[in-house]
Amino acid sequence: MRRYRTPASVLHLREGMNLTQAEFATRFGLCLDTVRTWEESGADIEDPAALALLQVIEREPQAVARVFVERDVA
Repeated sequence: MRRYRTPASVLHLREGMNLTQAEFATRFGLCLDTVRTWEESGADIEDPAALALLQVIEREPQAVARVFVERDVA
């Protein structure tokens, strides 16, 4: 499993899902600016919660997306 220590790995994950930055952010409950920063800043992602979320998105993207759809409907 990827470690998501580099912005390129987030870009690779997102593009592998054939999503724009905005679509990726919306689908997984992220701020668009956060996705942009992860991909464009060149800085490693250090937040353990963010790293865990990205790993879950990689393994179970439908489950993560479902959580945010259900949250928005409730």
